[in-house]
Amino acid sequence: MKQVLMSIRPQYLVNILNGDKTLELRKQIPKGFVGWINLYCTFTNPSLYFSRETNTYYIKNVNNWVGLDCLEGTIPCRFWFDEYFTYTKENGNDNDLYDIHELDYRDLCLSNQEIEDYGKGKDLYAIHIKNLEIFDRPKELGEFYKNLHYPNNQIISPFICDADDKECLDTFKITKAPQNFMYCWVEE
Repeated sequence: MKQVLMSIRPQYLVNILNGDKTLELRKQIPKGFVGWINLYCTFTNPSLYFSRETNTYYIKNVNNWVGLDCLEGTIPCRFWFDEYFTYTKENGNDNDLYDIHELDYRDLCLSNQEIEDYGKGKDLYAIHIKNLEIFDRPKELGEFYKNLHYPNNQIISPFICDADDKECLDTFKITKAPQNFMYCWVEE
């Protein structure tokens, strides 16, 4: 099944996982795509942790906090993507503010200044986070597959491999985190 793998910082991901953030702000989106977006938690400080005892997500500056699972470098959730808003400067002038509805600030979990600093005058996209699915066990990058691109513009899909051919499938496994987002294939 074709899906998207998108990198996100722990401080933003914690708000999504705790249900506070229902809009994700991006400079680029997968245009023309409708489907699942999997969120890859990047490595930064502070780190994102999950407590199985309290079923709560935390941002902490300490590594290996006892009793918590670190979620950096994993894919803890996905959401359905089929709708987004486009934010532009009010009059097309870089000195103006982005035309953002007041309630969207709450759903973005960002201040006006954070949005201005991030956007730098370019169009921004607020992706609606729908049908959030938090995995019982966070997924690893190796559970996702990519197409291979060759210099002659040939693209080869992981579907050429037999399901039993582990060596063939391994050549298509994703091993590096996406810089922003990337299309991927997942066995469902």
